[in-house]
Amino acid sequence: MSHSIYTLASSVNPDEVRYVGLTGSTVEGSLASHLHGAAGRESNLKTSWIRSVQAAGGTIVATTLESGLTPSEAQARERFHISEYLRRGDLLTNVTSGDHSVYTLASSLNPDEVRYVGLTGSTIERRLARHILSAEELEISSKASWIRSVQYAGGTIVAATLESGLTPSDAQAREIFHIAHYRSLGAALTNMTEGGEIGAENRRQRKYRHTYRKYTSPKRTNWYSAPSAADGQAIFLTVIIIAGIVMVLLQVVANR
Repeated sequence: MSHSIYTLASSVNPDEVRYVGLTGSTVEGSLASHLHGAAGRESNLKTSWIRSVQAAGGTIVATTLESGLTPSEAQARERFHISEYLRRGDLLTNVTSGDHSVYTLASSLNPDEVRYVGLTGSTIERRLARHILSAEELEISSKASWIRSVQYAGGTIVAATLESGLTPSDAQAREIFHIAHYRSLGAALTNMTEGGEIGAENRRQRKYRHTYRKYTSPKRTNWYSAPSAADGQAIFLTVIIIAGIVMVLLQVVANR
């Protein structure tokens, strides 16, 4: 049985892909199934979007991307196309199963001004705590300098979730998209890269923390240690020799 990859878009805005799917049936049959789900009680991003299009008087348009694929090829190509459309900036309604999130950082003194976009496979709260800790440990980066300046001014750092439940690849693509989006709006982001680098930020933080601890940890130097028995004997002999030399010199002086 051959499989196909297809997209769904609105007739109102056909160039904006909102869903990528695969089917072992016909694309027309899959479209009918999507419409039937939206007409019923199915509740997710896709059906909500379909209902909004229909309420605005539009229709859903299905387009075949690839066909004649094996099941494994279709799964791989579906993942590829989802990542590509996300990277392009299309707001897909695909429900992905993942634990990654994309978030922003801003100052409580100016919460509408986004200064950083990041992604994480942990919780947003934990990621925020790591950013603050790195800044307090004198990490050398634009982000850390900004965090310290906010704290010095009496403000706090506010984290907000943009997207969640993403797979790692989807999160990478969405981070790149959001960084480019905010920069196009004129946001003075402190990101050091264009995004999409899972783990890179953690590696930089470990590097900075290592450097900080290397140059700020107290040196454990023993300024004094009790002399050993051998040292005591050497000192005693040295004193005897010096005393003998002094006595000889005094005798010489007295005989003159």
